[in-house]
Amino acid sequence: MQEPPRTREVDLRHPERQEEYPDWLTHSATVAAEAFAATDPDLPTWAWGGDQHARFWARRMLFETLLHRVDAELALGRRPTVDRPLAVDGVDGMTMASTVRCVTPRALSSQEPGRRGHRGPARRTGCRAVAAGAALQ
Repeated sequence: MQEPPRTREVDLRHPERQEEYPDWLTHSATVAAEAFAATDPDLPTWAWGGDQHARFWARRMLFETLLHRVDAELALGRRPTVDRPLAVDGVDGMTMASTVRCVTPRALSSQEPGRRGHRGPARRTGCRAVAAGAALQ
């Protein structure tokens, strides 16, 4: 199993000239797609979510890319569309990642001084996915 990163310093090999960015993005997407295709999705790996397998990262990058695509379309004055199953899966993925990170025994513990967040049954977090017809409270 891989360990969590020890630093945020990553050499992204950014291009020196602005006009090189389209090719850099295309190349980077190809490198990522090849890595995801060559990696067993069930391979154990570090992730901050509940799914500690390589598939977590492919799913995470899918939704990171989707959010940036939607943001770019909105910036251009377009109305983005996302297939309903993909949108529901994205909400599920982000909800599960947030829940695992925020609602843990340590976060629920009132004995951890200075820790903000959930402090027991008097505080609840709710989420309602109206379009999907489901609710989580």
